[in-house]
Amino acid sequence: MVDKDQTTERERRCIVSGDSAPVTGLIRLVMGPDDLLVPDIAEKLPGRGLWVSADAALITAAIADGKLVKGLSRSLKAGVKAASIPVGLADQIDRLLTRRVLNRLGLERRAGRLVTGFENVRSALGDPGKNVTVLLAASDGAEDGRIKLRAKAEAVRSKAQPAKLVEYFDREDLGQALGRENIVHAAVLAGGASRQLIADLQRLDGFRIAAPVTNDGQGDQKD
Repeated sequence: MVDKDQTTERERRCIVSGDSAPVTGLIRLVMGPDDLLVPDIAEKLPGRGLWVSADAALITAAIADGKLVKGLSRSLKAGVKAASIPVGLADQIDRLLTRRVLNRLGLERRAGRLVTGFENVRSALGDPGKNVTVLLAASDGAEDGRIKLRAKAEAVRSKAQPAKLVEYFDREDLGQALGRENIVHAAVLAGGASRQLIADLQRLDGFRIAAPVTNDGQGDQKD
């Protein structure tokens, strides 16, 4: 639905903060026929679109202090009850975004725009003929491998579009998405829907911890 250029141009206003921002950092909500608020991650559901920042802490706090209900009521010009907000809304959004991103990774693999394995990823980062747009490192892989890939990515940051580094999926997440066990390192190449994948990852960033999960540095490096 989202045009490749529109992801960086369209702006909407967050109903909680009142700030305008690109839709890449917002979540669309709609009120369902049963008067229950529904996250519209794909931005395709009918009805008046209500936008909120892709920030789990902000959403959770706005539910607790009533600001989300007030924002909904103000935008819809109707009284909205607290019961219209589903329990665990932030967690629900996180799950939907996660599923969407992992499904997109599977599509990129089938389209031939995804490489796996430490050496293959490092090679792709250093290949001027390839434009790595997303760099994935499993959160439960060895820290040493992530450090080396970060350094390699930093060394080629002169590219117009530096790779987005994602470190909050574990090996099970990546394996299920890519149909192969023990995926530790992967890279998505430019083309196809990679721009939309980045937009979805930007949204998901607000629902995951900023610092990557690390282990003792002894994780299995197999790919």
